[in-house]
Amino acid sequence: MKAVLWLSVAVQIVGVSGSLHDRVGLVTALQEAFTSRCLYLLRDQEEYLNTSQATTQLGRMLFSHWTQTTLSSRRDGVAGCRASRPIYILPDEETHLTTKFVSSAVWLKFLQQRSLSEFFRGKDVPFNCEFLVARRDYSGGYALLEVYRITPNSSLQTYQFGNWSSAKGLDTSNVTFYDRRNSLSGTVLTTAIPKTSPLKEPKFASGSELTGVNFFCDVWITLQKLLDFKPEYRVAEVRIHGVEDGNGTWNGILGMMQRKEAEVTCEDLSMLPSRAQVVDFMVPLQKERQFVILKKSDAFQLSWTSFLLPFSTEIWVATLVTMGTVSCCLWFTYRVRRHYWKESLVGATSCLRLHDLIFFTFGSFCLQGHDLVPISSSGRIVFLVSYLTAVVLLAGYSASLISYLTVRQPVVPFTTFEGLLRDGTYKFGVPASSSAFSFFRNTTDKLMQDIYWRLIAPQQQALPRTTSEGLQRVCEDYKYAFLATRESTEQLAANLSCRLTALPRAYLPGSRAMAVARGSPYLGVFSHFLQKLDAVGILRRLKLNTSRKPEAEEPEFVAMDISSVAPMFAILAAGLATSLLILSLEIVIYKQKLYRNIFTKDDRKSFHFVITKT
Repeated sequence: MKAVLWLSVAVQIVGVSGSLHDRVGLVTALQEAFTSRCLYLLRDQEEYLNTSQATTQLGRMLFSHWTQTTLSSRRDGVAGCRASRPIYILPDEETHLTTKFVSSAVWLKFLQQRSLSEFFRGKDVPFNCEFLVARRDYSGGYALLEVYRITPNSSLQTYQFGNWSSAKGLDTSNVTFYDRRNSLSGTVLTTAIPKTSPLKEPKFASGSELTGVNFFCDVWITLQKLLDFKPEYRVAEVRIHGVEDGNGTWNGILGMMQRKEAEVTCEDLSMLPSRAQVVDFMVPLQKERQFVILKKSDAFQLSWTSFLLPFSTEIWVATLVTMGTVSCCLWFTYRVRRHYWKESLVGATSCLRLHDLIFFTFGSFCLQGHDLVPISSSGRIVFLVSYLTAVVLLAGYSASLISYLTVRQPVVPFTTFEGLLRDGTYKFGVPASSSAFSFFRNTTDKLMQDIYWRLIAPQQQALPRTTSEGLQRVCEDYKYAFLATRESTEQLAANLSCRLTALPRAYLPGSRAMAVARGSPYLGVFSHFLQKLDAVGILRRLKLNTSRKPEAEEPEFVAMDISSVAPMFAILAAGLATSLLILSLEIVIYKQKLYRNIFTKDDRKSFHFVITKT
């Protein structure tokens, strides 16, 4: 089946030495190596109508290899190939090449007599561009060289990509693209940093020493040594990463990169769609969650069902069924032994009924002893297995209940963003000119839009400038909520005047990464080596070295207050009241029975008469 391809063919083949069959074989091999289905042969507008016979023959040969060929002018622009990565073939002896080499394609040049330096004089081959030069070798095949420039004005770099021959086919290097370009050879990269960055210090700026306190800075210093480049640090005028104003202009670090004042930044930028319009993000280095932070309340949750929560409904049902089964087994063994052998329970003074044994079984499941002991072996086995079952159940129940009573959950007015908006009494803040502010302002989510317009926008001028300022405001105002990460909250906890709590269900997920200027040729090489650092565990080690663990606080002794066991006291009071009520009813019933047994019908009439006369 023929592949229908967009083919822009323009090749000047006059004076070409070598076989067209070899060229077709090389092009076909490259198409297979790069899994490309698009081939473009470029040509000048002036020579568009003067196609040589060699060009016509080459087109026919490509047709025979399932490649459709057409002619178009370079001035028409380079056609796009959405199906795969295209391959562009340049004219043989082009002297006024004006095509811009894009990195999304593979470029091929058959160069015979002219030298590389002569042909590429004044031509920029970007660092991330795959440009191959094919030259005849001594064996009659082709030697393939990769050529590129680290910067537009730097010297031309070459790499032996492989060889092709009609007998052996294409033999290429197994080294990956960016492993072949693993050095920037001392290139100076303008790097944007904030005023608070430790890289301003000379010992860190030179890359000779890791900071030990900033993960992203240490990763940057590691990349500096690995890729051999020299950063030229430029400090942003404002302390923020950047926020877009109404006319599309950014400030801060993002503004510097938008204005091309910096090529790269090693700051931990939050990856937002709006920011991706200004910079190109490297691979994410850190995942984060920004939680809604509240002042921890002194009140704690009181649940009347907390004493039932240690077990699920299924376990409670199974326990009750087990107790009933054990009671029935005891009653059955007791009745059988009493019927045949006239035996009773040791300590029993009268015949036991089923409800008596149910009460005894309940006591055994509470690990309480009894003075009634079965005489028969069968009855004792039932007692034994009931106690073994009770030991396991009671141990699990006690452990869960104790943990609930000792680790108390503070009362929070809401748990989600919906609750925050519905509550209406809390103020909500985010750091001014931060990624969180940009998210709420630019989001299309209806809930987040409502939060921005009702809670954030009215106090936009009064928003805290830093996370520390926002957390301190939470301590000063009980009705104030702030958005921050748990890590930053823990690191700043020692400098705060109160204890804070994060709402686990009210958070914004996100990722942080370094970035390069939009369209920078160094995005791929940075991302590639960051992935390699992650694969060998270096990123994990740097993160552990720079993570600040909060100082361990001495365990605070919290005395159990009455609210923790209020449900049990309530149950006890209800039980005592129910007992007194039943006792009163029993007394009334007993007196009525006694009255019926003492007096006959006539006596009751006489008694009633005497009372009436009196």
